Amino acid sequence: MLRLDVIVVVVFLAGLAASILGPDVVPRERRPDPAPRIAESRAGTLRAPTPLDPTFEIELSPKVTDVSGTAFAIAPGVWMSADHVTASCRRLFVEVDGRFMPGFDLVEHPSADVAIFRTSRSGPPLMLTRTLDPGQIGFHHGFPSGAPGDVTSTLIGRARIRVSGAIQRIEPAVVWAEARRYPADLAQLGGISGGPALDLEGRVVGVTIGGSERRGTVLTAAPVSMREVVARADAELAPGPGPNFRPSPSQVVAYGDALRRRLTVAKVVCLAKPPQRRPLSTR
Repeated sequence: MLRLDVIVVVVFLAGLAASILGPDVVPRERRPDPAPRIAESRAGTLRAPTPLDPTFEIELSPKVTDVSGTAFAIAPGVWMSADHVTASCRRLFVEVDGRFMPGFDLVEHPSADVAIFRTSRSGPPLMLTRTLDPGQIGFHHGFPSGAPGDVTSTLIGRARIRVSGAIQRIEPAVVWAEARRYPADLAQLGGISGGPALDLEGRVVGVTIGGSERRGTVLTAAPVSMREVVARADAELAPGPGPNFRPSPSQVVAYGDALRRRLTVAKVVCLAKPPQRRPLSTR
């Protein structure tokens, strides 16, 4: 009989009051330039997924409060995030200097925790890649607890996520051993969901979607899920020039700040749909 490792994890979301929303950012229309869709320099040495991969359990409940998460640009005005951040939103925004830019044209992956949406503009987009090697360093950037924050990690291997509750599915994932948080006193990673996981070249190798505090691990959506949702959204990727230095363990915060300052990585605000009320019974 096969042994199945089951690990309970949590998704990284942060609550946020809707009352802070201000006027919309003035839109600026831009069309993506033709460019290669995804970097395929090499396949990487991480083995293919198997049914024996450790299984992480995630239970998703319907959103009852407004939340914030993270997204990153993959083309001008085109953003990738986690599906559990963008799903079931009455309205979706990207925060820009304290103002809120509306999101639209949301496209969700049918069976993975990845989504794409659009806004009127964004900063220089990031390049996606499928190159994964065991032991490689990962950099996770975003807005844990609603504020700028970063995490370094080391790639462990493949995993599967079994989602229950409001959504039920099994999806491929990649598991990373958490190495360090920035700032060091960052207690919770809630809000970093949807942020990019980058390699040493500054390319996106995954979307941060959850983790296990007890085991010190971070989960990212598999590169195959990123490729599939890009195709589903018919997005023409156009990677832009990155910061004038590469990510490294000694410059984690500086690199994350550069991405956030350039509006390549941004905070996403989701206004939850009001709960449905049952009609009053009549006699």
